[in-house]
Amino acid sequence: MAVVVSCLVMNRPYQFYSYIPVISFWYLIISIWLALPPRVTAASSESHPVQYLYLVLKFVGLFGVITTLYMSEVGCLLFF
Repeated sequence: MAVVVSCLVMNRPYQFYSYIPVISFWYLIISIWLALPPRVTAASSESHPVQYLYLVLKFVGLFGVITTLYMSEVGCLLFF
């Protein structure tokens, strides 16, 4: 949102702020992915140490999804 406001206020094209959209995109992807069940919190991980395994599996799954989309022709068209 800040990028769009910056573009409008500074009268610059969106591509001028290329670093900010990339960081915003990946922050959003990771935030959404971690919000998916099973949710792991500090309190739940203290009482159930197996929750750390859930986090590792979630990141491996995210890496797998990103790699699959990157390697497929159809998935790559979704982003570009």
